[in-house]
Amino acid sequence: MFHMLLLNPYHETTAHGPNFTHPPPDLIEGEEEFEVERIVTHQTFGRSKRLQYLIKWKGYPKSDNTWEPADQVHASQLVKHYQSTARHQSSIKTGCVKPYQYTGATQSAAQTQGLKGRQSTL
Repeated sequence: MFHMLLLNPYHETTAHGPNFTHPPPDLIEGEEEFEVERIVTHQTFGRSKRLQYLIKWKGYPKSDNTWEPADQVHASQLVKHYQSTARHQSSIKTGCVKPYQYTGATQSAAQTQGLKGRQSTL
């Protein structure tokens, strides 16, 4: 128990950085959806060689990037842009992870179907 006179009002300082660094997800049809900033790279995974994209989430640090199955990424404009750029760079090869040169395009989950479900943490 503390006496009320010992308490000070809260003031955010630059010494510790911002308190809430992650934006809340969009709620679309009752499901959480996150905004895709860009597709970083791709890989095939497992015995079935399922295509996955490494997703950079808008408003999150790159340490929160996640591998998502291609059929769960509903940011069609960004996927098309990534594929055309990767093809142009001659980097799409099955089973190889290649870096992608970012051009600054973003796509909102609200503008498209977004990513169904919640953000996975691998």
